[in-house]
Amino acid sequence: MSNEPKKVDRRSFLYVGLGAVALIAIGAAAYFAMKPPEVVTVTQSTTVPTTVSPTEKKLTVWARSAFVAANNDWIKKMCLEWAQKKGFKIDISLIPVSELTPKLIAAIEAGTPPDVCIHGFNAISFAEQGLLVPLDDVVNELGKDDIHPFKLKQATVNGKVYCLPDHFELLYNIIRKDLADEKGVKLPPSNLDELYEAAKILTDKSKSIWGFGYPLGKCYDAEGIFQWVWFNLGGKVMSSKSSKGVVIKDDKAFLDAIAYTKKFWDEGLTPPDSDGWTDASNNQNYIDGRIAITQNPPSIYYSLMTGKPELAAKTVIAPAPPSTIDGGEESCYIFNKSKYVDDAKDLIVYLFKDKEEYRKGMCENGNYYSLPIFKSALETVSQQWQKGQAGLKAWLIDPKEVVETVKWDPYRVLPGLNDCVGVWEDVNYGYELATFIQRAVIGKEDPIKIREELHNRVVELAQKRYG
Repeated sequence: MSNEPKKVDRRSFLYVGLGAVALIAIGAAAYFAMKPPEVVTVTQSTTVPTTVSPTEKKLTVWARSAFVAANNDWIKKMCLEWAQKKGFKIDISLIPVSELTPKLIAAIEAGTPPDVCIHGFNAISFAEQGLLVPLDDVVNELGKDDIHPFKLKQATVNGKVYCLPDHFELLYNIIRKDLADEKGVKLPPSNLDELYEAAKILTDKSKSIWGFGYPLGKCYDAEGIFQWVWFNLGGKVMSSKSSKGVVIKDDKAFLDAIAYTKKFWDEGLTPPDSDGWTDASNNQNYIDGRIAITQNPPSIYYSLMTGKPELAAKTVIAPAPPSTIDGGEESCYIFNKSKYVDDAKDLIVYLFKDKEEYRKGMCENGNYYSLPIFKSALETVSQQWQKGQAGLKAWLIDPKEVVETVKWDPYRVLPGLNDCVGVWEDVNYGYELATFIQRAVIGKEDPIKIREELHNRVVELAQKRYG
């Protein structure tokens, strides 16, 4: 088999892609009903006026609207600066999280994808299907040795870099320290059992407080937290990147992860409406004081610092034990249909070349919801943490130290594999894994049957993609 990604066939792409569209669309209405207050969820198109004819040089950029407004502001600022300096017209669209993937898939099918996607999903799946431009030259220009190896691993297919992940987005326990101190709960929990015991102690239904906010709706948070449990219990999806390498049907850790998750639901340790939660819901429930602990990147803390500082003062942040995962797979990538590939590469370089500007604009200004991908910038963050600066007082452990413990992400970097897996992105971004979790935990279906169905689904996708 060739090491080059397969060119996508429209029919086979739609088989996977439009299924994802349908599933994602189901969750969109719920997302907007519960969106976190800091999110800019409008689709915005900005054109930079230049003397160049709009028929000549115009770059179309789609960016995922981040959960932290500072990220969106920085992306817009840098793109507009670049366009002004280069004499380009540029259209920038900030697209809500639930809409980006279906819009991309529809545009690909229509033959009109954007030139560039920033902070976008599905990069590995698109790369495997021959849709993206390799970015090894971009990585080299930015200084490959300074980019954290895990970020390069998230970007690589068959030895080539096809995207540039733009940040680390680590999974943390966000904890009400005041409630934990009141109940004598030791912080931070150091393993799965300690987290479960803490949730039991902190649950006080007489005050409408639940110990742990576990999203169990059709959302990325449900999938991410479940995989954190599953992988820390020793779980595996594949032993090799092929249909024959799928090993879920024999994976005991999957059943253990379902059993662990069920305890929170069956014992009432997570709010009774968490089976309908979206990605915004655990954020909002923590802000509203309904939950004592939840797992999330620090976007919650950004909301508290900017809107509810009195609760921020009662909050501490610790990595999800024993090994956290990185949900920061959102990446910059270029579609190979672009007429301006070299210019699009230049834009990506412009975003990151000034590493101090990037660290401040993308990361520090959002209270380090995002952590930088560069080793040199992470060193600065570590120094700030040691001095209690830049809103890092709530972090119990040096963020740089936490980054070094990351082994997996829930979408493409899986236990036991050195290469990224695009079909696992498809399973997650289509909320298929969340649906299987719901059926086993909420619907009380046989976990062994659920495990077999998930196994067969991944085999089906892997056969079409990898053989």
